[in-house]
Amino acid sequence: MNSDKKHVLITGASGLLGHYLTQQFSDCRLTRLGRGEECEIKCDLEKETPDFTDVFSSGLDLVVHAAGTEEESHALSLNLEGTKRLLEALSKVKVKQFVYISSTAVYGKTEGTDITEDYHLWTGNKVGQSKVLAEEEVQKKCGESGTICTILRPATMFGKEMKGWGQRMAGQVLTGSYFNIRDNDAKVSLVTAYDVARLVPLIAPIGGIYNVSDGISHSLQDLAMAMGNNRGRAKKPFFLPMKWAKLAAYIGDAIPFLGLIVNSEELQRRTTSLTFSSQRLRDALPEFRFHDTAAVVGRTDTDFPYEDE
Repeated sequence: MNSDKKHVLITGASGLLGHYLTQQFSDCRLTRLGRGEECEIKCDLEKETPDFTDVFSSGLDLVVHAAGTEEESHALSLNLEGTKRLLEALSKVKVKQFVYISSTAVYGKTEGTDITEDYHLWTGNKVGQSKVLAEEEVQKKCGESGTICTILRPATMFGKEMKGWGQRMAGQVLTGSYFNIRDNDAKVSLVTAYDVARLVPLIAPIGGIYNVSDGISHSLQDLAMAMGNNRGRAKKPFFLPMKWAKLAAYIGDAIPFLGLIVNSEELQRRTTSLTFSSQRLRDALPEFRFHDTAAVVGRTDTDFPYEDE
């Protein structure tokens, strides 16, 4: 083993971002913590405190804490308590740099344009609450230990094995059940998990709190079109006028099965812009270039390293 290699610990290595982080740090002395069989340290942070006794006796150059969930039922136990368990286990380990993968959910916003990192934090959503409190724990412990602390708040991430509304939307587009709304100009912020992983080693020595997006305000119509083109599936979502979309949402509220396609909450999300400014990150890393997420989803970005055909 080359002792000159940077020693990196990644949590959540089995997840969406963890997959790309593992690739990014493949040339390092890498230790992965998670529930997957590929992890060197098998541990469920939602329930367990890892034992680092004699494991990191020489310290760690970088910890990337990417373990987390968007499920409200597990948010506090994993996002907050899991972070506390990790920090407790690291309390006797010398860590030079710590990167916490948070979320734009900390702002508690369902609509807004170019929301910056200075926006007031708090939300009634358990996922957002858990991330806010976890950020506070990370900053406190890093401050006490002299560790360079970086908090990244990615917009909706796209990549292999993605989950959440992006996965649901893609599934509906590819099965033909997704519809666009006529004259709707709602915009969203997106980023590829690949780009988030790429910027981690660059921003970790700098520290700070950053929103992360590709810098483009994507229309949902363009995103749906890109999803339809993914892997050559030329499925074009149809358009409904707003009055018919509202009727469909009303029916979805009344009939849970149909609500899986659209309901009032989903209609609100589809017709409301929610974008986040990543200017602070661009100022910190002016040479870094993001991929256009919609182009990646539609497989029209010729420079992106797609992993399959």
